Amino acid sequence: MARRRMSEAEADEQVRATLRRKPDPGEPRAIAAEYVAGRGVLGVTLKAGTRVEIPIAVLSALRNVPDDIRRQVTVSSGGLVLRWDPVDVDYDIGGLLLAALWPKPRAALRAMGRVGGQLGGQARTEAKARAARANGAKGGRPRKTARA
Repeated sequence: MARRRMSEAEADEQVRATLRRKPDPGEPRAIAAEYVAGRGVLGVTLKAGTRVEIPIAVLSALRNVPDDIRRQVTVSSGGLVLRWDPVDVDYDIGGLLLAALWPKPRAALRAMGRVGGQLGGQARTEAKARAARANGAKGGRPRKTARA
């Protein structure tokens, strides 16, 4: 099934909705971020005053990006996202913190992707209900067959 591209108006509305959302007091929010070229780390200062440093090698989308672009990091979405406009890359603060604390940071970022997919799969929308009804009318999910 083809995925419909989000319009600019829909994307803008999602950003506005995120900014209107009442923040969870326990939710980590960034107030500043910088790339420290000499050490190859991304330094993130959280609203609580904590500073976390994440090796840039962990962030696959920034691995082959020049240092001058890495320095152009901005904090957006009310402190929930770090953004690099020149290369159109965004990283979620929660995922970055997980990567910083996890023994295998790349595995942490993959796990965050899986969790996001699982949460999306749990969504209950009218469109998803229609699709489920249509599939049920066709006989439902095919039975698993035993392998030899």
